Amino acid sequence: MMNDPIIAVIGVSSHKEKYGYRVFKDLISKDYRVYGINPKYKNIEGYRIYSDIEKLPESPDIIVFVVKPSIAFKIIEKIKNKYKEAYLWFQPGSENENIKNFCFKSGLKCVFYRCIMKETSKNRLILNHI
Repeated sequence: MMNDPIIAVIGVSSHKEKYGYRVFKDLISKDYRVYGINPKYKNIEGYRIYSDIEKLPESPDIIVFVVKPSIAFKIIEKIKNKYKEAYLWFQPGSENENIKNFCFKSGLKCVFYRCIMKETSKNRLILNHI
């Protein structure tokens, strides 16, 4: 388990029907420390949104990807050394075989095929079975 993890959500959206919005709001409702990342927004519902993960004020423990695999891959290539200790969490649909192979070869800690909204509860994230 991680106590009070810092979570970055890449692909936050202001559209309530999109998973980028739902994941972001779900984690906030569970009292996690969450940063939203999307270059299209400056804020969503009063929460500051960052244009780039490298602009966050602190390093995340978990980076959640809610973007297309092609976008996720570009970001992983860019951040793989800086955030090597973070868990990279790929929401279903944000991963592909190229990403999985790249992450494995790079020695990155990754979570595939699991929805972070289902794996979390209020102030509790279980990573010991992953």
